[in-house]
Amino acid sequence: MKRVFLMIVLMIVFIYNCGTDDNNEKQDAGTDAILEDVTSTDGGLKSDFAFVVNAAPDYSSGSFSIVELSSKNVEKNKGVIHSDAVARVYGDLIYVVNRMGADNITIINPQSDYSVVKQFSVGSGSNPQDVVVVGEKIFVSLQLSNTVPVYSNKTYEKIAEIDTSRYADKDGFSEPGEMIFAENKLYITIMRLDKDNYYSPTDKSYIIVVNPSDYSIEKEIELGATNPFAGIVYDKENSRIFIGETGNFGSKDGRVELLDTKSDIISQQIIPESEWGGDLNRIGYAKNKVFTVVSDENFNTVLKVFDLISSKYNTVYSTTGFNIAGINIFDESELYLCDRTKEKPGLRIFDVVTYNQKTVDPIDTGLPPVGLTFFKK
Repeated sequence: MKRVFLMIVLMIVFIYNCGTDDNNEKQDAGTDAILEDVTSTDGGLKSDFAFVVNAAPDYSSGSFSIVELSSKNVEKNKGVIHSDAVARVYGDLIYVVNRMGADNITIINPQSDYSVVKQFSVGSGSNPQDVVVVGEKIFVSLQLSNTVPVYSNKTYEKIAEIDTSRYADKDGFSEPGEMIFAENKLYITIMRLDKDNYYSPTDKSYIIVVNPSDYSIEKEIELGATNPFAGIVYDKENSRIFIGETGNFGSKDGRVELLDTKSDIISQQIIPESEWGGDLNRIGYAKNKVFTVVSDENFNTVLKVFDLISSKYNTVYSTTGFNIAGINIFDESELYLCDRTKEKPGLRIFDVVTYNQKTVDPIDTGLPPVGLTFFKK
């Protein structure tokens, strides 16, 4: 029975490694970041699109699809990417992190029919997790490394690295995870998982604060729970980062915490997993509402929300089975959910205020979706 449970846990890790709950959607551009142009080359306003990361039901192959948000028209399986991938948007380009087995960063230009600008390796077997672009620097977190390498955004050569070896656990790795650029600082989760024990969390996890100019670690913050697997989201308006900490799968020992980016102090815990009703898998934020994807004791996935003003939480959408992958919020008004239900996979859209579903049937993206990010074209 234990072996079956561990196999299910590994499946969860794989599915949500693919998820593209884009923590960079709300990132502070800062003076050193690449800023987004809101007009097209012909002077007109750009339209909004979703770049959807897809994976076959058995994760044997991957693709990306493009959704025009106003019309909901879809270019299905527009291009091929790794079956375990995550996408981020910086400026006019899309950066795809192709994880374990591919171990590269692919940069895609939507303005030239989604052609590949550059693909570069980050080291065989390194298992990249996330990418952040700050000015002319590309930061990449590697799970199977004790460095966060920094690449030139012009030559794509490695120019520096951040040493995280001091946080290594007994397997020899510190397991850097998701990253956010905010308040001119780089925040990196340090997961500290034991790869020799099915990537179970160890005694402590951290978030570190890095100066992106000289790559120094300015502060380390021990988290209230372990395994920040559910992701991090930046609320620029209120200068805070939401951290989704899963802890051990099946133990309900995780929580969502708030990090104040002015003081770099954990300021508040928002409902432990025992109240959420299961393991935290993804988080999102909009309009004083924290959205979570939770898997219950039977591994059914549920979308829930906690209202920071009323201190109430609601169930938004439920599935029978482990079907909800990535979530992302567009324009603080719509939540896009990746539903991998076998009979009708696709994107579902919910109103972030009323929680009502706007889609009668899920939007078909070709291969079932696992995550998405938004961009203008």
